[in-house]
Amino acid sequence: MEKFKQWLQNLMKNRYGSDELTFVLLISGIVIMILGSVIAIEPAVLICSLVSIVLYCIAVYRSFSTDIAKRRAENAKFQSIFKRKSDSLKQAQKEQKKLIKEKQKTHILFYCPECKASCWVPKNKGKIRITCPKCGTKFIGKT
Repeated sequence: MEKFKQWLQNLMKNRYGSDELTFVLLISGIVIMILGSVIAIEPAVLICSLVSIVLYCIAVYRSFSTDIAKRRAENAKFQSIFKRKSDSLKQAQKEQKKLIKEKQKTHILFYCPECKASCWVPKNKGKIRITCPKCGTKFIGKT
């Protein structure tokens, strides 16, 4: 077992190894292979098999590549494309939470008893009649 471990370490010496892009290529190949086995049409099965084999070959090539700088650049580009969308979504959610927190300092949130729509009402106005902006139902609330 020790000889095999040593052989494997020597094999991977100065090689790129795996990263997120390689992992996505392998998972995509598995998903396409499963899709191909579910489809009963013979040409579609062949095409799915070929595409998945190509994805596997690209993943293996990337893992055993000695051009580490190029593989890192490819992975960085992949990450920038997919992480940018999720980061902007997270940023928008943070901003929305911040706006709600600011609004809670001066307003109170009420929910319409009929349609459950939210209604922001200014604080410290006492007992007031609130009209739902969505359905027009009138109800009493204490601010």
